[in-house]
Amino acid sequence: MLLADRTYKKSEESDINSNRLEMVCDEYFEDIFNGLSKIAVEVIHYNTPQNFIDNIKKHTDAVVFSIYGGFGSRNRMALVPAICEAYNIKYVGGDTYARIICQDKQLTKEFVKKLGLSTPGYILIEEATQLDLATSLKLPLIIKPNMEGSSIGIDRDSIAHDYPTAIRLAEKGLTKYAQPILVEEFVGGREINICIIGDTKNIQLFEAIENYNVGSPTYFDSNVFSAYDKHVSDDFRLKTITSELKSDTIHLLKKLFLSLGKMDYLRIDGKLSGPELQIIELTPDGYIGKDSAFTVASSYNNLDYHKMLLAIIDNSLAYYQTQYSSGKEN
Repeated sequence: MLLADRTYKKSEESDINSNRLEMVCDEYFEDIFNGLSKIAVEVIHYNTPQNFIDNIKKHTDAVVFSIYGGFGSRNRMALVPAICEAYNIKYVGGDTYARIICQDKQLTKEFVKKLGLSTPGYILIEEATQLDLATSLKLPLIIKPNMEGSSIGIDRDSIAHDYPTAIRLAEKGLTKYAQPILVEEFVGGREINICIIGDTKNIQLFEAIENYNVGSPTYFDSNVFSAYDKHVSDDFRLKTITSELKSDTIHLLKKLFLSLGKMDYLRIDGKLSGPELQIIELTPDGYIGKDSAFTVASSYNNLDYHKMLLAIIDNSLAYYQTQYSSGKEN
């Protein structure tokens, strides 16, 4: 059962100023639907959690694969796993706990630091009276909504090189997004996606993928990966650079994945400057279309697209076998 909220035909047609960028374009939907159709007897699609609930009794033996994005609610990424667990239906991807941690950028940072990984300094601004707290950080600063993904609220002007600009952008964000605003020290370096597939005990795939600008190799030294860059621009390519990570960093990244519990697949986004990796955010619902970092990582490990999807599903089923084989009542 595929849950995907289709909204527009092509990613290039998306409104990069919208708060709906986590919803699904037809290109992405078709990649997933066609890929799943190669490995499943039947794939049934629902557009919303409500549609799923209305038909849920038909699918008690199904495996739920969700790329539902939603908008507005801070709980949106946790809805599908919570519904599935309430109805005891198997599902692919992070559980409710893991998704809530990853959706909240501040919680993510605290989780990352607890495990010994580095993340840029930050201040969380929850109301206008706290705006001056931004002056305690080192310039330049990047300003972003705390509870959004897909670069929602991040444009090419989101980097502030002075405190008055940072305060103005944070104040604007509080009003526009009606949620806390994360003010973070901007870190220059290469844009890195750590792609991991695994269950709660083992990791089957681990690769570091660099997202680089074709015409400007040092683009991310002074630029953020904006909503325009992510959804519209054709200036970026992907390559595998796992061998450039330090072995102790790889160990901690794997530990991070396993410590989150049921996850199945995870993208860890960071900036690499020399050998040092700074973690920016965790993405449990990372884009897995045919042109994704996950696809590059899987191809590097001799997995074609539909086999990558199968590997993710197999890890989900392995988790359930572990969970339900303990002899305890379901």
